[in-house]
Amino acid sequence: MDPKKITCARGEQPHGDDWGLEAESQWGTLSLADGSAPRKIPTDVATIAGFYAGMRDAILDERNCR
Repeated sequence: MDPKKITCARGEQPHGDDWGLEAESQWGTLSLADGSAPRKIPTDVATIAGFYAGMRDAILDERNCR
């Protein structure tokens, strides 16, 4: 489950740059076909504001989305 939803359900408010970060145990593992060692990839911290900004940009074609 999204850590932001969990903290909001507990009544916490968004605060700080690390709000909503997932624990390393929840990160994904990237394995490449070239035989290199698998590595952990941090989960991207998305925001609702960022989602809507991306939608706005796509609608207005500010990023040349097609």
